[in-house]
Amino acid sequence: MLEQCLVVLGYTSIAVACFAVSGVLALFFPPRRLIQCYLQHFAAGVVFAAVAVEVLPEVLHRKAPLAAAVGFTAGVALMLAVRAISQKIEGRKEEGRQGGTWSMVAVIGIDVLIDGILLGAAFAAGETMGGLLVLALSAEFLSLGPAASSQLTGNRISRRNAIAITIGIAALMWLGGFTGVLVLANASGTIIEAVLAFGSAAFLYLVTEELLVEAHETTDTLFATTLFFVGFLLVLMIGMLVH
Repeated sequence: MLEQCLVVLGYTSIAVACFAVSGVLALFFPPRRLIQCYLQHFAAGVVFAAVAVEVLPEVLHRKAPLAAAVGFTAGVALMLAVRAISQKIEGRKEEGRQGGTWSMVAVIGIDVLIDGILLGAAFAAGETMGGLLVLALSAEFLSLGPAASSQLTGNRISRRNAIAITIGIAALMWLGGFTGVLVLANASGTIIEAVLAFGSAAFLYLVTEELLVEAHETTDTLFATTLFFVGFLLVLMIGMLVH
């Protein structure tokens, strides 16, 4: 158990660093919207490929349709609930009501925590799957970190406090990863199946309803579209090499 926790600590540190570094840098050098668009397209391709290459084949291999259906449905329900909460928060901000920024930061923190738990579950199922999901989440966090920073700076929080909060949100990845490993290390195959299906739904939602939707809010370019397929191909090639 200790050895597995150390492995998860090492891998999750990559994603934590991506979130923290990108978020802190964005406080000093806010990225241009087009750069964000590029990062979101690339991250979408990486996450989509990780699900297609590693997670879904494992779900199919375990052949527990009821557990998969329950987990997938729960994943969709949670993502839709998070979306509804986010939209409500955005509505409060547009009306000038207080607390919207902090609520949105909390939503981002919950997202990072859930990602960590899913990563811990992936390592409980196999180190190869966990490694590919680390790559996918690291790409996602390169765009999520600056998003969290923009929420903080928009609320006139001091740069020192914003740095501390950004790093604190990133550290939730460690907490989620350890939780996933500790809870699921000795779990039955049925539970692992349900959690993997849950993660599949969550990641597919991330690609289709968050990363690509936000990326297309700016002027789309052929280069941005190309980056989606570059990210997908990169994970596909890595998946072929490690199996």
